[in-house]
Amino acid sequence: MSQQSYVKETQILRRVASDPECSWEYKKHALKRMAERNITAPDIEQVLIKGHVVLEEWKNDILWRVRGRDLDGREVEVVASVDEGEIKIKVVTVF
Repeated sequence: MSQQSYVKETQILRRVASDPECSWEYKKHALKRMAERNITAPDIEQVLIKGHVVLEEWKNDILWRVRGRDLDGREVEVVASVDEGEIKIKVVTVF
């Protein structure tokens, strides 16, 4: 079974995440996981600007699972929703 490619989603994610006007929201669960794993907001931004969407899930929002490397080079996965119209990213969890 071949893995689905999320090229369009990755392009949208990178454009929104790298926009200086982007607003970032970190859900409680994400903040808890970040603290447990010593992952910072700049690490998350690095993953979302340089990483790749590897899965799309439909919950209350459309969620993208993004795999990339943090500022220290560790592989990190982030689940986030991206609002292209409002230039906003909501980080749901990190692992």
